[in-house]
Amino acid sequence: MFVFYDINDLMLLQLTKLLPSINVPILIAEGMLRYHSHPIPDRVKMLEKDGLVQIKPLDEEGYKFVLNNKKNYRQAGCALLEVFHMCQTHNAILIVGEEETLIRSLATQLGIKTFTMDEFNQSTVNNKEYFEFINEIKKEKQKLNL
Repeated sequence: MFVFYDINDLMLLQLTKLLPSINVPILIAEGMLRYHSHPIPDRVKMLEKDGLVQIKPLDEEGYKFVLNNKKNYRQAGCALLEVFHMCQTHNAILIVGEEETLIRSLATQLGIKTFTMDEFNQSTVNNKEYFEFINEIKKEKQKLNL
């Protein structure tokens, strides 16, 4: 199972029409959808209707996890703690961008396995055109950050 820290990465897979062919369970923490404006939450809900993702609400155990860890991991925020709890309870791998070192560090402290997008792509997508497309996006992003 996989969980995307950045839902935009998931949306990119959906836009490239590769998501149905991946055929791996993808979980979305319901709390993460609150941080996105329309139309992202609606698109994710459509992906759930199509059986491509599962949106998971925070259960009572999850609330306790968030409350118990809110102080020690205050830099994470409640939505990220919700994601961490979901990763722990479902033994899911968290997909995090290479530049998100703090998120990966916190996940490691909590015993959560992480993949970069490249690692996820190599282990699931395995599509040469998609890799080339992603690399072009990375190059453009680096140019904009200069």
